[in-house]
Amino acid sequence: MEVLHRSAILLFAVLGVSVIGGWFIGGTFMKEGWEPRIEGIYNYGFVDPGKTEFEFGREGYLNEKCEFYYVIQTSWNAKRFRIMIDGFLEELQVLDGDKTVGAVPYVLQEGNLPEERCIWLGFTVVLPNQTGTYNVNLSVTLYSWLFSREYKFKYTLTADTFTPKTPLEEILAITLDKEVYYQGELMTITIQNISNETVWFTDTACNMFFERFNGQCWEFYDAIIGVL
Repeated sequence: MEVLHRSAILLFAVLGVSVIGGWFIGGTFMKEGWEPRIEGIYNYGFVDPGKTEFEFGREGYLNEKCEFYYVIQTSWNAKRFRIMIDGFLEELQVLDGDKTVGAVPYVLQEGNLPEERCIWLGFTVVLPNQTGTYNVNLSVTLYSWLFSREYKFKYTLTADTFTPKTPLEEILAITLDKEVYYQGELMTITIQNISNETVWFTDTACNMFFERFNGQCWEFYDAIIGVL
């Protein structure tokens, strides 16, 4: 009788270990398969989405700006997202549209993901007029029904000795053929070099894009397709 009792205890112990081990292994595989993730990051501005270190100065502009405009493509199981500015040095100015980011952590964006699982991310960093190296820390958190995943990004911006450069408005004159356009009308944009300098563009669209005011700030609307 005592032998049977010990055998029953041993059997329950083995079953318990098997259930816990199976749950742990199965949970690990389930997390790998169901945890939301970033599938790709694409730029719709001037900054390479894979670049996190930037150098400014020498021949530049007063209060140099670095504008970050990205499209973040997420996995099919991502349901919600949150993008935070976690921190930056006080010498920098960080802009959320036209709004200056104050205390951090600062929620840049959050909400439900649209059906196409894309996040349109945009923010601007204004460097001080002094040499130095400055960091901006940003995090992107994705949520599914069961799991979440956080991505950390650290941008390093280095300002070299500043030498003023001619402002763009003194080099290029950009005009439209009309002041108001109705839906379906064509826009004629004229860009004239009014300086003695040579200006180079990366494509025929001159890296331009449209923004739309949403009641609080300007947000990306559409890009102008050009030829390299």
